[in-house]
Amino acid sequence: MAGSKQLANGLRGQGHDDDVRSDDGFFRWGDADHHWDFRGHGDHCAVHKDLVLSVSPTATSGDFNMHAVLDSPGPTQGRPLLILVSGFSYDHEYWDPPVGDGKYSFVDAANRAGYATLNLDRLGQGSSDNPPADLTSIQNQADELHQIIQSIKSGALSSYGFSEVILVGHSVGSAIVQTEAGIYNDADALVLTGFRHEVNPAGAGEFINSIHPAAGEPDGYLTVDNRNMFYDVGHTSRDILGWDASHIGTGTGAELNFQFALDPARSVGITAPVLEVVGDHDLLFQTDPSTLAAERAFYSNSSDFEQLIVKNAGHDVTLAKNAHQTFDQILDFVEKVAPVNHHHDFLV
Repeated sequence: MAGSKQLANGLRGQGHDDDVRSDDGFFRWGDADHHWDFRGHGDHCAVHKDLVLSVSPTATSGDFNMHAVLDSPGPTQGRPLLILVSGFSYDHEYWDPPVGDGKYSFVDAANRAGYATLNLDRLGQGSSDNPPADLTSIQNQADELHQIIQSIKSGALSSYGFSEVILVGHSVGSAIVQTEAGIYNDADALVLTGFRHEVNPAGAGEFINSIHPAAGEPDGYLTVDNRNMFYDVGHTSRDILGWDASHIGTGTGAELNFQFALDPARSVGITAPVLEVVGDHDLLFQTDPSTLAAERAFYSNSSDFEQLIVKNAGHDVTLAKNAHQTFDQILDFVEKVAPVNHHHDFLV
C-alpha cells in the first residue's frame, strides 16, 4: 500500500441519566460535567483550514484528492487530534452541521474541550474525488486513513506537531476505523458510533431496500431518498431533519460490505482503548442491554473497552436532541487517554 502522501493546504476565509454507560460490560450512569472554557472556531488563535490530502486506495490505483477540515482552538503543537470519519451518504458536515448554532456540532464540542479535529470527506463524499466504486471498500478506506495518520506522525502533516491521534467514526466510518486500527494499531484510542456486531436484520433489510443508484454519479455510486430511518424522529429537532433531507449524499456498494466489517478478524488486533456508542433506537443494530456483553469478546485485546447506550437516539446518535450529553461522554472517555494541557492555550 502507499505510504505517507504529500498534501496541499489552504486557509479558508474565515452522566446524565439519559445515558447508560458500560465499562467492560458493567453498566453505570454517565455524568455530563466535561466542559472547558474554550470558544472553538471563534478563539482569537484558532486554526481553521481546508486541506487537500492526496491518498491512494491501493498501490496501483493512483492518487486521489481527499478534502478535510482542520480545526483547533489554539496552537496545534502538542495537542491531541481527533480524526472524524462519517458514514454512508454523509460528508464532513455530519460532525459539524450548519444548524442549531453549534448544538449538534461535535467539532465545536471537541474544540471547546481543547482538542483539534480533522474532519474528513471520505473519497466519494463532499468535495473529495470520486474514484471508481470498486476502490471504495472498507479495506481501501482503512488504508487511506492509515496514510493520513502516517502523514500526521512523520509526513507532510507532521509539522502541526499533534500528540495523540484518536479515531472517531460513525457507521461505515466506524467500520473503517476499526479495520485501520486492527491492521496498523497506530491510533491511541477509538470511538465507534452507530456500530456494533449485533445487527438488527429487519432494520438492516429496510435500509438495504431503500438504496438505489445515484443519478448523475459514476457507476456503483448509491443513495437513498430519505434518511429518517437513521433517527428517533420524535427526539430529533426539525432543523436537523430539514438539513438532513436537503443534504443527502452518496455511498457505494463496496463500502457496505458489512460481512467484512463484522468479521472478528477486523477487531482482534486492536489494543487501543475503544468506546462504542449507539442510540437505544438504532434501527440497524441490536441495542438491548442483554446483547452487549458479547461485544467485549470482539475487542478482547483492547486495553479498555467501554459502551455507551444513548437513550432517545437513533442510528445518527450524535444528531439527537441530547447530542451535547453524548459529546460530553465521548470527550470524557477521550480525556482519559489523551488529556489536554489547557495551560498551553493561555501562553499564546
